[in-house]
Amino acid sequence: MRNDEAELAAFYESTRPACQRAVRATVGNAAPAEELVAEAFARAWAKVRRHPAPEAWVVRTCLNAHVSW
Repeated sequence: MRNDEAELAAFYESTRPACQRAVRATVGNAAPAEELVAEAFARAWAKVRRHPAPEAWVVRTCLNAHVSW
C-alpha cells in the first residue's frame, strides 16, 4: 500500500464513526448516511488532507451530497 493510501485508510478509520453519527443525525437513516460518508471520503482525500479541519470538511461534504440526492 502506498503511503498516500495508508494515510487515507488511517484517516477514514479514525474519523468515519463520528462522521457517520453526524450525518445520520441529519439524514435520519443509517444506510444513506454510510453511503454519503463513503462518497465524501472518496471525493475528499486530495483536498481534505491539507484542510485545517478535515473531519468537519467530510461531514459538510456528506450533508451537501445529501441535499443533492
